[in-house]
Amino acid sequence: MTPRNDLLNSNVTGQLNLNYRLIELGFITSKKDVDYITKNLDSFTKRLAEAINGRQINAPKSKPAQAKTIWNWGGTFYPNTTIKVRKSPGINGTIVESGSWLYGKDDWIKFDQVIKKDGYW
Repeated sequence: MTPRNDLLNSNVTGQLNLNYRLIELGFITSKKDVDYITKNLDSFTKRLAEAINGRQINAPKSKPAQAKTIWNWGGTFYPNTTIKVRKSPGINGTIVESGSWLYGKDDWIKFDQVIKKDGYW
């Protein structure tokens, strides 16, 4: 604990256009207050660090969300090149007969869902 009788640090950082926060643990008026804060200083500072950090200190990291692969979007698709139609999503899906392929902008298909698989839409 350090007694403060001026705000020099905050004034200097303000003039330098730097962000500065002075955190106080309480209003100390007695030895009892000093003893209480001293005894619990680690707990107080840990909670302050957690508040600044936005999560618990030493908490396990959150698992990243699984990448999204299905979107419920609808529309009409007009190809600009030949599209071999498959029975299931991905490049390993069985290709249907060539009469059902999409050959150009005059062919189109309505869709209600977009699925990304094998790096393709």
